[in-house]
Amino acid sequence: MMRQANNKITLDSSIIISILKEDEFFQEVVKVIEILKKLSFQVFMSYITYSEIWIGVISAKTPKEDELKLNKTLYELFEVNITNLNITIARIAANAFLSYKRLKGKREFLIPDFLIGAHAQYYTNSLLTTNPRDFLKYFQNLKVLTPKQFIKSYRLP
Repeated sequence: MMRQANNKITLDSSIIISILKEDEFFQEVVKVIEILKKLSFQVFMSYITYSEIWIGVISAKTPKEDELKLNKTLYELFEVNITNLNITIARIAANAFLSYKRLKGKREFLIPDFLIGAHAQYYTNSLLTTNPRDFLKYFQNLKVLTPKQFIKSYRLP
């Protein structure tokens, strides 16, 4: 059983979306929340991740209800700390993007995943996501976990 000394983890938007949409990862994410609470994890998320989720709220048919559901998910379920980006994070993201371009990546812009990965590396050095492929290749020093991997790594006694 794996334990992180600092019990900190960063959330990708895919984790929050799983709870809000009750998608195929929903049951695993519910189990992750239970583990996070029992092991007193500090949970982080960047403003970039928040903006990705907020798009769903403002484009919904019921934005006020969706905002309440989002707030409950973030602050009651996950007890998330939303943190800022800084110069160091921007530089980490730029280096990851340069690696992407060297490997003939097709996108022309610094996509949010590079900022999210850099943010996670800076604040917690771990990221919980349902899309690990977005991060594994360009953030070799970042511990990237899917909900299933997290559950397996942090089994409760």
